[in-house]
Amino acid sequence: MLRAWDSSKRALPLKIVGDGPLTDLVTASAQENALLEYLGRKSSEEVLQLMREAEFLVFPSELYETMGRTVLEALAVGTPVVTSALGERAAVVVPGKTGFHFPAGDVMALRERVEWCSQNLPQVRSLRNAARRMFEQKFTGPQNLALLLSIYHQAQQQHRRAAMATYKQ
Repeated sequence: MLRAWDSSKRALPLKIVGDGPLTDLVTASAQENALLEYLGRKSSEEVLQLMREAEFLVFPSELYETMGRTVLEALAVGTPVVTSALGERAAVVVPGKTGFHFPAGDVMALRERVEWCSQNLPQVRSLRNAARRMFEQKFTGPQNLALLLSIYHQAQQQHRRAAMATYKQ
């Protein structure tokens, strides 16, 4: 992500939140590139407010991960997501509806996607309602409860069928 912004002349400013083993690299990059602003660790409330104010969230992970909080929080506040096309987040972020994909690890593709988004803000902003709707339809407490109960119900039915098959033998 840092390399994508370093090579871009048309991207929006990037705010980076958090800390970790790459803090020194991020700090140094922010000092060298006026488009980068390193904010450090923030409270959950502050992060959500920053997401609300953002034109889009960039989630450039190159690793297969479980569905993390970051993408879901962005959708919850109606912020479109630009993410690497890997794993569950690629299934959640629907290109042109709730955000955009780019090939994982492809700095040029990320830069091009971010530049396109930066130059086409009305189109990106038009995704905000769909991002929020997806969150409401799939990721709220009631939706997760219904899914979990459905899974339990299926497991019970499979267990009963297996028990009946064993009993008949």
